[in-house]
Amino acid sequence: MVSELSDFEVRYAVGHDLALDLSDLLFRRLGLSPCAPNADTLAQQCGKIMQQELGWSDSKLADEIAGLRLNDAKLEAY
Repeated sequence: MVSELSDFEVRYAVGHDLALDLSDLLFRRLGLSPCAPNADTLAQQCGKIMQQELGWSDSKLADEIAGLRLNDAKLEAY
């Protein structure tokens, strides 16, 4: 389980692996489990870095984080 991600890891995934949304970055590129106890904190931290790297507005960042919570609800339904 990933407990901490470096700023470099996130920036590399965005710049070189072409992660364009938060769920792709966290769950596919970095292998974070959506059930990890620190997933919300990491989503906030990574989202802020992605916002800087990709020029997201505050609204776009909020939508990306809200989308993660929707994904969590879908996972819990199964």
